[in-house]
Amino acid sequence: MKWHKLISIWVFLMLFMIPVTAYAVDFEISDVQIDVHLKADGNADVIEKHTYEFDSKFNGITREIFPKSGSSITRFEAYENGKPLKVEKEKELYKVHRSGKKETVLFELHYQIINGVEKYEDGAQFYWPFFDKRNEAAYGDMKITVHPPDKAMDVDYLGYDAAYEKGSLAAEGVVVFDLGEVPDSMNGDIRVIYEPSLFPSVEMKKGAVRDVLKADERKIEEDRALFLAKQQDMKKVGSYTLPGFAAVLLGILLYIFMKRKGTKTAAQSLLEDHFVPTETLSMPATIYYTNPYGIGPELMSAALLDLIRKGYVKQVSEEAFELVDGSRTNEHEAALIDLLFSKVGNGNQFTIEGLKTYTENEENHEAYGNGLALWKNAVAKEVKDAEFKDKSVGLRWWTGLLSIAIIPIIVQLGRYEVYPSMAILIVLVLIGLSTALFYSPRNLQGFRVKEEWQRFRKRFEQASAAEWNELPVDDKYRGYIYGIGVKEGKLEQLYDEFKNAERRSERSSDTYSIYYNPIFMTQSFTMADTNAAVSTSSSSTSSSSGGGVGGGGGGSGAF
Repeated sequence: MKWHKLISIWVFLMLFMIPVTAYAVDFEISDVQIDVHLKADGNADVIEKHTYEFDSKFNGITREIFPKSGSSITRFEAYENGKPLKVEKEKELYKVHRSGKKETVLFELHYQIINGVEKYEDGAQFYWPFFDKRNEAAYGDMKITVHPPDKAMDVDYLGYDAAYEKGSLAAEGVVVFDLGEVPDSMNGDIRVIYEPSLFPSVEMKKGAVRDVLKADERKIEEDRALFLAKQQDMKKVGSYTLPGFAAVLLGILLYIFMKRKGTKTAAQSLLEDHFVPTETLSMPATIYYTNPYGIGPELMSAALLDLIRKGYVKQVSEEAFELVDGSRTNEHEAALIDLLFSKVGNGNQFTIEGLKTYTENEENHEAYGNGLALWKNAVAKEVKDAEFKDKSVGLRWWTGLLSIAIIPIIVQLGRYEVYPSMAILIVLVLIGLSTALFYSPRNLQGFRVKEEWQRFRKRFEQASAAEWNELPVDDKYRGYIYGIGVKEGKLEQLYDEFKNAERRSERSSDTYSIYYNPIFMTQSFTMADTNAAVSTSSSSTSSSSGGGVGGGGGGSGAF
């Protein structure tokens, strides 16, 4: 099991689960002061002061105001130090233009709420959402102050969600909601009730509103008490679940480690004492199986030399190759011959110059990409068909089901804000699910092949031309091919030594070429891949309905 891959997957999944909002402008709203001056006619004059701290270039800010049902917004204006700023309106979104770079700006927004006050038999209420769950920008420190049209004596007030228990009564009936820090995507309605006589011009509705407020307050308190009780219960659940699941998962991982260690030890006794291991897989498949870098231009360079080794292809010059016999090839060898000789070449011959010309033509990119993918898939298929990995179905199913069973507990821990236990369990579940999805350890034969070629690689790094001369020609070529495919660091030096030794060797075969320069070939295939590369991108949009009272709400941003 390649643990570095699992770690990458865990990190990716963790990042994927964290909600992130991407802005073109980097900013923070450090302070928001909202003053609401209620009028006797039921309208409300609002002054908002937003302190923006910009860390990048900006063109202005946005303020989205969704009036609740029965109300409307008018006379929206914006100022900086008393100077009017240009405002554009797009439905409920107001764009305030003021460009700059990396500075702190205090924006002052003025507007009027029409029909902001509702009057009932026992009181007149201002019940308003200045922001709701659609808001994508957090507020560092928010204060909302509601001023009655005249001195008030009989005042009730209530804050919901982010504004709960944040209200206080000041002199002459002024109500202050000191919300402090407000996260994004939060509701926070405020509700203030004054005596109805302060609003003589507002039409009275039948019914009592103060009882509704008190009922809401009781309901919130009851829900809060129930929440705290459930929170304590979930803390207990977390205190048992967390160590229990961690112990089980640790046992599974320990079992995996010990099994891997035992299999690797057993494979050591099966290693053959050959300088170059025997050919269990084809050379391209061997390189792909043992090389963490995957299938790249180096592997294609190695695969072409392997075709020369087998006598399927002949190199007629440093940059030209001729097809000799393609009838006895395996699947990926046939795919490579088709790509290089049928698509790029003329059917019988393939040249580096032809490869460059072919891939520089955009009309050929799709065909080259498809042929390349067909070859890569065929190489990977040979490795898969060799069954060098243990599927471990029972262990994976058991680990996966156990991890899935923990997910409802994680949901409840998050619901009742038991965040430390929730966070740790998320990590453990991701480890468990990753194990269930991706755990596929090498079996005995898989370890044997891996170990033999790792041992060869160490010898290959220290090999001299004299040592190569003592090897059979086929072994030398397979070792050389392997070095090309795994990006061996001393390859360029070894190439010169190997080429000279082959020229001097009486055992050198005409079947094998001495022209082949792997450095040059790899560069050529890299350039071909670059020429034929195609990238795509996508974007998405989303929308949501209002979360504030009466469908109202809003939020802030920048552009």
